[in-house]
Amino acid sequence: MAATLILNGQDGKPLEDHGIHPPSTSEVIRCVDAGCEISYALVYGNSEIRMHRNENVVDLMRRTATELLRKNHPAHLTKTYLWKGPEQGWKEADSIAERRSL
Repeated sequence: MAATLILNGQDGKPLEDHGIHPPSTSEVIRCVDAGCEISYALVYGNSEIRMHRNENVVDLMRRTATELLRKNHPAHLTKTYLWKGPEQGWKEADSIAERRSL
C-alpha cells in the first residue's frame, strides 16, 4: 500500500473514500499557517515503518507533508498526494490521474 495524504473536510474526515482499510495507520496533518483550518489524513501501512538512511520514514513523511501544506497555503487545491518513497517524496495524485485521462 502506498502512503497517501487525503484532504479532510470540515468534519476532519477525508473527503473521499479511497478504499484504504486496515492494516493501515491514519493521522491528521494540519496546515501550520496561523488561522488555517485545512488538514489532511496521512495514511500509511506497515511497510513505511522503517528507517531510510538516518531517519524514520514515517517521520520523514510527516515532516515533508507539513512542508508541502505550508508551501501550498492558502489554496490547498490538491485533494490527494501519493508517497513515492524517500527519494521522490509526495506527488500530486490529482494531476497524475488527469494526465493519464488525456
